[in-house]
Amino acid sequence: MLPFVRLLLDHLRDVYLASNDIHAIVNDLALDEDRAAAILATYYDAQCTLALSSSTSESVPRRPSDTGTASALFNNPSVALVALFGGQGNVDDYFSELTRLHSTYGALLEPLFGRCVLALSSQVSSDEAAATGLYSRGFDIAQWIKSPETRPPLSYLVSAPISMPLIGLTQLLAFWVVVQVLRLPSFGELLSRFKGTTGHSQGTC
Repeated sequence: MLPFVRLLLDHLRDVYLASNDIHAIVNDLALDEDRAAAILATYYDAQCTLALSSSTSESVPRRPSDTGTASALFNNPSVALVALFGGQGNVDDYFSELTRLHSTYGALLEPLFGRCVLALSSQVSSDEAAATGLYSRGFDIAQWIKSPETRPPLSYLVSAPISMPLIGLTQLLAFWVVVQVLRLPSFGELLSRFKGTTGHSQGTC
């Protein structure tokens, strides 16, 4: 089965992605958000599955022509990158953004996502955190994403003890997706391309 998947991906790259990115191709199809996300998820799931079956340590297999520095973001001197980190006041449904990131790019986000969830959960489950009484509905991020019906009410999600780490996690994962999609070697490589950053409230954390 894997050789067939590899054949399909190579054909897709050679015929449709030779000089373009999967996101640009999907955008040109003018699909609704759910269908576009499903295509991206399938594409990266396939790539990461092939990577796991090979000897490479990269989450996304790299070919000689696959390099983030080929992006116009890096080669066009007139393009300057500025990061905007929004805070809690920007949007109440940040958890929907986190869920969308995970459902679309889940294959790219592991093992980082799992490690972050484990680290945050260990903090919340400590005796000190329990004594505050601020986590009455728990902090089961993975379960909330997997089963939306288990998600606590909005009033709980937007409370500072919950929203502050989860907004930070959402922004961290979004940043990591960019690093992976552009096939950059590290966070630092992307950071070096930014001319400035801004943010407010929890976004500055």
